[in-house]
Amino acid sequence: MKKFLLIPLLLCGMLAVNAQPLSKLQKFCAKAVTEDVQKAQTPLTGIQKAQLQMKKSRASLEDYAVNPKELTNNDPFGGVYYAQLDIANTMSVGTLYTTDMAERFSGNKITAIYSAVGTGVQSATFWIKKSLNGESLWETTITDFTPNKIFGLECDYTIDDEAFILGYTIKGNFTQGSLFFTENPGKLSMIVADENGNWMDYSSNGSTFFVCETEGEAGLQQNDLAITDASISDRAMVGANTNIVGQLTNYGSYPVVSFKTKVVLDDKEIISEHEVDTTLHRGIIEFSIPATAPATPGCYARNIEVIEVNGAADGFPNDNKVKTQLLALSESYPRKVVMEEFTGTWCGWCPRGMAAIEKLQSDYPNDFIAIGVHASDNFEAETYYPILNTAAGFPSALINRVVEADPYYGLSENNYGIKELVELVKELPTEAQIGVSSKLSADKSEIEFSSYSRFNISVDNMSAYVIAYALIEDGLMGVQTNYYSKSMASQTGFTEANLPAELLPFYNQASSYFTTYNDVARGIYDAWGIEGSLSGTVQSGKAKAHTYTIPMPAEIQNPDNVSVVAMLMDAYTGEIIAAEKAKLGEEKLTAIGTITKNEMNADIAATEGAVIVTATNATAKVYTIDGKLLATQSVNGIATIPTNGWSGTIIVRVENGNDVVVKKINL
Repeated sequence: MKKFLLIPLLLCGMLAVNAQPLSKLQKFCAKAVTEDVQKAQTPLTGIQKAQLQMKKSRASLEDYAVNPKELTNNDPFGGVYYAQLDIANTMSVGTLYTTDMAERFSGNKITAIYSAVGTGVQSATFWIKKSLNGESLWETTITDFTPNKIFGLECDYTIDDEAFILGYTIKGNFTQGSLFFTENPGKLSMIVADENGNWMDYSSNGSTFFVCETEGEAGLQQNDLAITDASISDRAMVGANTNIVGQLTNYGSYPVVSFKTKVVLDDKEIISEHEVDTTLHRGIIEFSIPATAPATPGCYARNIEVIEVNGAADGFPNDNKVKTQLLALSESYPRKVVMEEFTGTWCGWCPRGMAAIEKLQSDYPNDFIAIGVHASDNFEAETYYPILNTAAGFPSALINRVVEADPYYGLSENNYGIKELVELVKELPTEAQIGVSSKLSADKSEIEFSSYSRFNISVDNMSAYVIAYALIEDGLMGVQTNYYSKSMASQTGFTEANLPAELLPFYNQASSYFTTYNDVARGIYDAWGIEGSLSGTVQSGKAKAHTYTIPMPAEIQNPDNVSVVAMLMDAYTGEIIAAEKAKLGEEKLTAIGTITKNEMNADIAATEGAVIVTATNATAKVYTIDGKLLATQSVNGIATIPTNGWSGTIIVRVENGNDVVVKKINL
């Protein structure tokens, strides 16, 4: 009865960065789509296999080849499934065809679309859009069709090299909406909107059933592997054995049984041959390539390339090479483990995450930091949405943004298995430490964060790192749903005899019980790190200062119960390489010892019609909340920057080539 997150991870002495949702180098397709979709909280119901198509008998690899002119997110060799949702009268369903797929078919025309809808549907409008709220680039409405049967539609949409969304809007007298899908989850491969237009991501269940026939010169190549995930930036001790890990996707029309890779590291080539189980179209291959870190400390370029597929050249070489880096360290600072746990008061399985956090805090009082990221309840923090939307489920957790796992079981079925993962992440090498302090203004309207990062290497380009600050609050009261309760035993199978010791206290609690929540995220600034928060250079052993000011969040109930978590992140991968936690208004610099604090005495204030900046030999830049540059001005004394009718939230950044002061202002 355990609910596990089945997250693939290569534990080979080094962890793969979970690059799909986290890497800033990841090719995000149709960004507007991602921002408009929320993780689904309501499960699909009544799922059963539909008799829409039959799998034919296949005797050889050639029988598993797919039509190179067909574009689909579906598993062409699996069954089709029928599911229901509690949506009445009107429902929209869509799937994102990513840039990876569009590029392979660019220039081809979609001539026919095959799909199916369920009983009770009276009309179906099929459409193609670039964004969920955009205009239809192609659209047709049908009323003459047989429910629960595959039907075809004529289409004349020409594919370009950009991502697009294919979907339909159905209307009828059904009391439960119906949709058909195959069991191959992907990035926004099944998104559903209710009658109010709220889009929800059901991609963890599979992909909406669409098959597109195309005509033109483009299409799938016979042998085609793409690097779809890789550890962009790794750390290792000098001379240590390490592993280069990542993930490939078979976009070829033919199954993959072998491939060859080339890695160039420190001007040395590593050629590796890989034999794999037969991997069909859109199948995933994880790879691990043994390597040795250079003997001299430094940052080394590391290029990974697929050079052969099935003994032949890759037919679409555009995405079979990736540039990464390896940081070879002669020493490593102790690393603190940060768990961002995805949870909710409504989530009956989430008490196990609460139990794990309490035990981890006891086992690692100085090395573990918990941040409870709530969803769809009174404790939800809007600034955490970009991270929250990557959650695989509830409960789940990001560990230093390196790997996602169950907050109690970790990546195993072991009780309190998360400890194994915490131990592993804790031992990963890191080149930095961080200290943090904060100040609450006299009128309690603003919070000023300050952080001090110290490195054991010299860094020429500090923009490779970013700082984020999270506010967490203790002592919040609420009602928690509890599936481990004795009253739920007949449904869950959990009894007093088979519950692990950490979860046993929940057995005698009600299925909904009043409790205290600690470590609750009240905000993060910013989710992916503050853009440009670190700049210039730093010498080994020296500290880099950063200051950031925000308005006091309205959600905070008691500032005395609030702590600040400062996180130093790899700007390319999102990995948290150093972190520190301190009570609001206190200073915690013990991890980095004596430092030289920020010597730039800058002041930023807003008046009617202008921003006033006071600094010496500095530059002030004003940005919109989404990063658009509004103004730049040199400052040596007092500078006045007109707001020119700006409204909403702006970011003012002042730098002198060494230190940075940033303030968020609401106009």
